[in-house]
Amino acid sequence: MECEEEMINGFRICRRKFKVQHVVGENTNQVSLRSVVIFPVEVRKIMDVTAEVRDLQATPLDDKVIVEGLFHKQIAWVSNVSREIGGIAYLQDAVYDLPVDERFTTFVDLPGVTPDSVIEVDARVEFVDHNDIPDGTTSGDEWQQTVILEVHVRATETMEVDIITDIEVPAGSGIKVIKDTITVEDVIGEAEKQVNVMANINLPAGVEAAKVKSADAEVRNITTEVLPNKVIVQGTLHKQVFYVDATTRQMFEFSIDEDFTTFVHLDGVTPRTDVTVNAVLEYVKFDLVTPTTATQSAIIKLVVRAVATRKITVVTDVIGPGIDVVKEILKAEHVVAEGKQQVAIENTNITFPRPARKVAKTDARIDINRSESKLLPNKIVVVGSLHKQIFYVDVCTNGVFETSFDEPFTTFVDVKGAKPGMNVTYRKRVEHVDVTSMGPLPTVEDSCPPAVYVPEDFRWKQTAIVEIKVKVTETRELNVVTDIIVGGKGKHDPCPDDDYGKVRHHVIRQGDTLYKIAQQYGTTVNELMRLNPGIDPNNLRVGQKIRVVCGIPGAKG
Repeated sequence: MECEEEMINGFRICRRKFKVQHVVGENTNQVSLRSVVIFPVEVRKIMDVTAEVRDLQATPLDDKVIVEGLFHKQIAWVSNVSREIGGIAYLQDAVYDLPVDERFTTFVDLPGVTPDSVIEVDARVEFVDHNDIPDGTTSGDEWQQTVILEVHVRATETMEVDIITDIEVPAGSGIKVIKDTITVEDVIGEAEKQVNVMANINLPAGVEAAKVKSADAEVRNITTEVLPNKVIVQGTLHKQVFYVDATTRQMFEFSIDEDFTTFVHLDGVTPRTDVTVNAVLEYVKFDLVTPTTATQSAIIKLVVRAVATRKITVVTDVIGPGIDVVKEILKAEHVVAEGKQQVAIENTNITFPRPARKVAKTDARIDINRSESKLLPNKIVVVGSLHKQIFYVDVCTNGVFETSFDEPFTTFVDVKGAKPGMNVTYRKRVEHVDVTSMGPLPTVEDSCPPAVYVPEDFRWKQTAIVEIKVKVTETRELNVVTDIIVGGKGKHDPCPDDDYGKVRHHVIRQGDTLYKIAQQYGTTVNELMRLNPGIDPNNLRVGQKIRVVCGIPGAKG
């Protein structure tokens, strides 16, 4: 990045504009949710629960962050009776899926955060449990649900500053230039784009639907490719459709994925730029057109943010005769270290609730347990889990069903220079996942009624490789030089010659103090206090307007 050069009374000044961010704070809270789940008919047992948090939104206030989200569950349950409810025929001992969505709102205390802070929020499901409620008051079967979520909030503020990075002084002037070096994340830019995903969908072969009961959707598998001034974003819109069979009146489900690709213009990015994408599903609609076809329309909002790690040299002081400087507090994240680790996760004890002929697809994600992950000297211990949703083909019906597994793991990443108390950012990626049979596959004769299927006789093996990246930063405050005054005048002198002795207004900026403002205008702190009765020197608000008088005779701070 080239600097802008200027000459002031024989001094060669080099300036650069930076947009840097610093961490205001981060905090992790546990949220407990209790509610009643109503099944349409009596439940014999709950076989499996897949749960995740979607549509997270954060609203910063003074010293706290309001977090809203959607807690999504998919409950696999076994019917204890045969009965028709709401046009759907439920059969005794058959397995059904019940999707349940619940919105929640909580808040996380975060001293120092303001409505202008940039918020990153993440959440994972720690615990889910269901207990039957005897003698429920509704026509369905009521179960008490208990959920514990871990919600992590990180607040940053972005500051744009015009910094002097170098000064060349005349030879023999006796002036000393003091510098410091800091490695920062320079915010290159942020851009938003909406993506419309439209599709005509054919239901699985042989399926005729009477109606669609419900459809769940989420954005998965976001990847990016960074080109000069452009970011290509690819992802998958995953949908799970619950429908009523036109002949049997039973409820079934099928999944379908729609891949999408788009690009976002972002000036200044290069293939080495670090890019993050936040995808929000704003709208989705699924309509049954005929018993075998449907249409889908969806709108996805993508927010792309680009940062680059730069090592910058800043001028922190200039000392010598006839020299004055204007300073500003630069509060930025100093990048201490970065590191990554690959983890192989294997499980040879996977079984399916139904006899599986093959695995059709496996979706996987990584959840980091921030409460148990620890930052140690020169090392981070990372505790997490690999969540998998496996779609498999049933031997008996040829239907596609799903089940989920969580594989916990612990690893460590070397990060030289890291210390407890520093800030940590995690990036995680599933590089590979595969599920294969460990022996003969089940057949109709040995697994379908009247035969009894024994899951333990047909085990499957999962192999996965995940990558964990970490970045360790510490918030540093530097008093950096933003202007140099030679012989009483500087380029950014706020008081032109004809303004001396006149009342003007100054708008408080980030890092301003009364002492610093007095230096800029050639006045005194006492004079500023006199002109602004009731002002609190220890609580200057950004954007606050105060009165100043330029160049009080004999004043210099």
